[in-house]
Amino acid sequence: MGSVWTRRRKDVAFRSSSFRRFRPVILGLYFAALGTSCLPVRPSVSPPPPFIESMEGYVSFRFSSDGAVTKSRLSFLYTRQRLGRIEVLGAFNRTVALILIEDDRAACALPTEKVYWQGAWLTFSEKFLGLALSPPEVMALLSGQWSSTEGIFQSLIAAQGWTLHRDGGGRVSGGNKGEFGFMIKEFFPGSPVPRSLEFVHPEGGGRLTTLGLGFNRPAGKDAFRAAFLEDGRYRPVTWEELESILKHEH
Repeated sequence: MGSVWTRRRKDVAFRSSSFRRFRPVILGLYFAALGTSCLPVRPSVSPPPPFIESMEGYVSFRFSSDGAVTKSRLSFLYTRQRLGRIEVLGAFNRTVALILIEDDRAACALPTEKVYWQGAWLTFSEKFLGLALSPPEVMALLSGQWSSTEGIFQSLIAAQGWTLHRDGGGRVSGGNKGEFGFMIKEFFPGSPVPRSLEFVHPEGGGRLTTLGLGFNRPAGKDAFRAAFLEDGRYRPVTWEELESILKHEH
């Protein structure tokens, strides 16, 4: 496949490793499966359109495990073409990490350190979640849309091992897949879109709060460009190296 990621760096090897020691921070990077600046968008207070070509948002994230608490703010963009972008934001909206998704692959770059890592997206999620969640499943969690098989939801979400619960209005109010479970704590008024949700899995639990959400907004032409693969200042690292750097930053 011709990829913007590999246009100039086809020799980069994909690597994967154990994520267990750093799941709290990396879980913050993940939730969101994703324009060009990924700035906050207005809260969505109406139902999503029937056909969703793209979805972008801004969320806050809190995760606790073994007495440690991780807090993050994330912006994301994800499209029907299975392209995604996540920015992990630090103080003064500084980009701490940039994650790009293309089909079933992921790349994570740290702009400050000028390093990047590449690997399989499902491996990426399974290592720290204990569960392989696809980007459409993450988008379903954030949007409350679980029955559509069109647009960004190209797979049959409900047939992939999920048990879903609905409230009196027919909105998905919670569910579980394996040892991962979630519960909607608040919806946007008059909408099936979750305002906040809590989740649990064997490593701990946390809360996601959606600060803004938008649908079918055009993405800039460079939104998914992995410029760090074309920049000689960035160097590829193993997961262990990336993990060590992220630990130090947090």
